[in-house]
Amino acid sequence: MEPIKICMLGEFTLQTGDVILRESGNRSRRIFGLLSFLICHRGHPVSQYKLIELLWGDSAEVANPENTLRILLHRARNQLDQLYEGAGRECILRKDGSYCWNPDVPVEADYERFEQLIQSRDPQTDRLTNLLEALKLYRGEFLLRQSSDSWVIPICTHFQNLFFSGSQEAAQLLMEEQRHREAAEICRNWLSAEPYSDTASQLLMRILVAMGNSQGATEVYESFSR
Repeated sequence: MEPIKICMLGEFTLQTGDVILRESGNRSRRIFGLLSFLICHRGHPVSQYKLIELLWGDSAEVANPENTLRILLHRARNQLDQLYEGAGRECILRKDGSYCWNPDVPVEADYERFEQLIQSRDPQTDRLTNLLEALKLYRGEFLLRQSSDSWVIPICTHFQNLFFSGSQEAAQLLMEEQRHREAAEICRNWLSAEPYSDTASQLLMRILVAMGNSQGATEVYESFSR
């Protein structure tokens, strides 16, 4: 079976072949919120009460939350069926009033690959190559459209910190190889995600000075000092 490609760094999408599922407006927000939670906790059953709390909290807008959850799960499975026939029932399992994402369904998740590459210390692989591949995977905050959800916040912070530390290490390794333009681009991407990072600004200034671009280094300093 072809793995389902899952992207959560930036926009949340699921893909098989040429078919891509993505959130489209408020109507699908809870469907994708449900799917993202089940995927991130795949293999671990989640009670219907936990899912109701996650999706609606203490809101009084839902008169019959159990039935509303069943309807939402039906819609989520219908969405998944677009990936391949029967995907909905295969991916979302129900047992004893709990639900889970089937761990036997093969997936390729960008956030898992990103973390693996950043944290890898395998002597058989090139550290810089791993870092550069990881940084390309980071297309934005983890589950950007759900960034205010309480369960997403600590995970988002974790991946942000990995991105910042990976950017710093990659830029320093590129400097050692005299690949200053690439190092500067990484620092600029880092500053786009963390505009007030003193570490990123100082490293970028060092790179620009090494390139003979003293004016550019001065502009970075003045911009950061405002």
